[in-house]
Amino acid sequence: QSEPPKLVDCHVHHNGDNAFLEKLVVKLDSVQGAALLITELKDLPSVTAFMKAHPGRLMGLGQVQLDSPGVLAAIDRFHAAGFRGLGELTGPHYNYDDRRYWPIYERAEKYRMILLFHTGIVNRIHPEIPTDVSSDRMRPSTLDLIARRFPNLTIIGAHLGNPDYAWAGEIARWNPNLYFDLSGS
Repeated sequence: QSEPPKLVDCHVHHNGDNAFLEKLVVKLDSVQGAALLITELKDLPSVTAFMKAHPGRLMGLGQVQLDSPGVLAAIDRFHAAGFRGLGELTGPHYNYDDRRYWPIYERAEKYRMILLFHTGIVNRIHPEIPTDVSSDRMRPSTLDLIARRFPNLTIIGAHLGNPDYAWAGEIARWNPNLYFDLSGS
């Protein structure tokens, strides 16, 4: 892209439909914008081809599960495909800043990737189904240690930590590599 975009949407979930991507690019073209597109591994080939056909409009964020045994290999695959980051990271079994996740952050930092973390409250589409999801493990304050320990990572906390806006604002104030988006709820 010859000039920087005028608008960047850092939090767009791909729904697996190429028609969605076509509409998204038309909208981005109309506002001279770009988007970070959250993509599942199963959609990697089609999204990679689409991004190459529309340079400067879409940058890939690979969706990975922090607790998956194959997470490092998935990060390598997304990086090899030209994806700029990982996200939206959500549903961890431990707090985001737990040292068990540090090899993941080290790999992302090595590749100079952006990390988009879900922060705050998580919706419950099917409350009748038991899940192992805790909003407490995704507090915005857990990003503080990550930002300090991995200064070459660019970190985005989604949803401004809803409802912990004050914590999100203060830790962003002290960490120059940490940002928050205002999307969602």
